[in-house]
Amino acid sequence: MPKKRWGALVLCTLILAHCTGFAQEFFTLPEIRKQAAQGWHETYTDKYGRETAVDIDIQVFGGETAPVLKVGFPEPVEFRLTHNNPYTTVEDVRRKGGGRTHAYRTFGAPADLDTPYGADDGCDLTLREVYAFLDEVLEQEGIDAGDYLYECPELLDVLYNRSQATGEAITPAFYVVDLWPELHGLPVMTHAMLSFQKQGWPIYTPRMSFIMSGRDSYQLYIGTLIEQEMLSEDIPLCPLEQVIAGLEKEIEAGHIQRVFSLNFGYVLYNDPNFPDDTRSAFDAECFYAVPSWVIECAYMGNPEDTFVYDYQALIDKDPDISERTVMGAATITINAQTGEMLDPMDNSKRGLGDADYKGFLRWEDVR
Repeated sequence: MPKKRWGALVLCTLILAHCTGFAQEFFTLPEIRKQAAQGWHETYTDKYGRETAVDIDIQVFGGETAPVLKVGFPEPVEFRLTHNNPYTTVEDVRRKGGGRTHAYRTFGAPADLDTPYGADDGCDLTLREVYAFLDEVLEQEGIDAGDYLYECPELLDVLYNRSQATGEAITPAFYVVDLWPELHGLPVMTHAMLSFQKQGWPIYTPRMSFIMSGRDSYQLYIGTLIEQEMLSEDIPLCPLEQVIAGLEKEIEAGHIQRVFSLNFGYVLYNDPNFPDDTRSAFDAECFYAVPSWVIECAYMGNPEDTFVYDYQALIDKDPDISERTVMGAATITINAQTGEMLDPMDNSKRGLGDADYKGFLRWEDVR
């Protein structure tokens, strides 16, 4: 749909909603998935004359429904296991003529389970083989870790120690895989508090992290959540057009200057009753998993500033640098029922931003 018609449609739905309550149209998760099928491909010019090209696929995770959940910690809360951690092979290597090098790295992208991503650098394991061994380790340790989004890792990284002199691998490559946990088919992608530039507490982002170079060299970390109560089996969702229209305003105002991804899944919100006098997420009795949109982008609080990413200038200082780790990179939550993005500059709630659970609209509220 052309941009002008898109904006006009969203404006009309908002006016109708204001005049009649909830006159705007809402959609089911499968309908939202159809709306996202064409991705987001548009070029914008902001008020300062800078051009931002958005060219991404939009990922809508889940199945037929979008439940709202109250979640809590299992016992034990975390699990760690190390056996000849392969990460030690890329630590403090520069002074010995080496360099920590990323042979392959993606963030939240679909993966090919049968590709040996480190084959050129001494590791011929496929991701499927890595997962098979992970299952063996979990079974051996008697751990039921729950469900994870294996086909689309939060992080898929292949690292090795590269000779500064020859460019060859000094030590074999190994996998670093971070996985989002799934609840009812939806991955728990982030915590709403991470939307704010002044990040407060509590923040808890569950995930499973597995590092492996071979069967005798691996490390495992698990931090997850369990469902305490289903508050709604399914909630109505605003049209994707409404979400995009709100983001377009942020781009044209000069705040958003790059868009890396836009995904639909769970975001954790804090219990409004969480006491102000503690900083540990593990003191929280519960969190709320709410179906939401998450945008990864470059966000500038001062829109006059220009986001700058000079890989070659930065790589010598930080071998792990990427667009998503430099100053200005942000992961921001968007309400999937209103299309409103959390304000990264929000200074409410002790000056750190408000990530408290606010409830939700039910289907009976909007029909």
